[in-house]
Amino acid sequence: MVDDRTNILHVINLSEIGGAEKLLLSLAEHVNKKQFNVVIASLAGDGPLAQKVESLGLPFYNLNLKRLCTFPWRVRKIISQHDIGIVQTHGARAELAATLLAKVLHVRCVISTIHDIYSFDNKFKLFFSKLLRPLIAHWITVSEMGKMLAIERLGIKPQHISVIYTGVKATKAGNTSAPQALNKSNKSKQTFTILTVANLRPVKGHSTILQAIDLMPDSTKERIKFCFVGADQSNGRVQKQAEELGVAKYVNFAGFQDNIDPYLNSADIFLLASKSEGIPISLLEAMSAGLPVIATRVGGMPEIVQHRVNGLLIKANAPSAIAESIQELMTNTELRTQLSDLAFESCLEKFSLNRMIEKYERLYQEVCA
Repeated sequence: MVDDRTNILHVINLSEIGGAEKLLLSLAEHVNKKQFNVVIASLAGDGPLAQKVESLGLPFYNLNLKRLCTFPWRVRKIISQHDIGIVQTHGARAELAATLLAKVLHVRCVISTIHDIYSFDNKFKLFFSKLLRPLIAHWITVSEMGKMLAIERLGIKPQHISVIYTGVKATKAGNTSAPQALNKSNKSKQTFTILTVANLRPVKGHSTILQAIDLMPDSTKERIKFCFVGADQSNGRVQKQAEELGVAKYVNFAGFQDNIDPYLNSADIFLLASKSEGIPISLLEAMSAGLPVIATRVGGMPEIVQHRVNGLLIKANAPSAIAESIQELMTNTELRTQLSDLAFESCLEKFSLNRMIEKYERLYQEVCA
């Protein structure tokens, strides 16, 4: 029996779990298996991503760029063994490493996925992306901001680039009502838990949050507990800053967590203080859980959060804005309830997992027919 499914090789930069990796895992798990076979390869070793992919019963390959001399032959073997029809890259390094090889090996279609916007500030990445542009059939960005920058700085024609918003599962089965987390908004709280889910690296703004804690009066600090969930990619610099500012006792560094649901369920407010973003999955997960959110007005986040409608938007690098927004949500029960309700509803309407999967499947069929 002839297998007429399309075989897709996803090539991604890392094997840690961040936003891009979560999106890829969702896509790999939920794409229609009657139409598509999925193979995943990482440029950077066997990490948590490898374990997740293998738990889904899908092939995973460690391409390990440190073994550069044999890299082309290993890619060739994967493409040949799995009869790959589409190579989809995730990130600038993956695009550089896999695009030319895919075309030399006569892969029918190459798609490049742009997950963030800070790569547009890297002249080296921009140079090579422009060189590879004629070899790429289509680009995907996760935000309108990303699309605008790709057209402006890479010279991509609008018809060759699509925006597909990241989708998340609804917290509540049946998608009919807001989750239990909403009920917390109606309580008079003695202690508030402020949750941030983001790997600890400068662009995510943990330093700004620590400065905001330092600005708060002691009476407010004593009523708040901050929780940072995410792998430490700062070599301990964030923890050191917390100690130096004298605010370490107000912060729980929880590290990387495979399952963030318990943290979402115990939180009262979600805070993301990034300096640059695409469409952060952690923000969508928080809104889907019915948490009132505070986010910086950068990248694709204004496409998710409407200020004072389904969340609060603040300036980046502004500790005082963080402190004031937290104080307002602590004292304004009515606003917390409104933001919680509408956050959940907007997630269902615009950022559902089913909607995302449908758009990817349609794109594969249209672009790579």
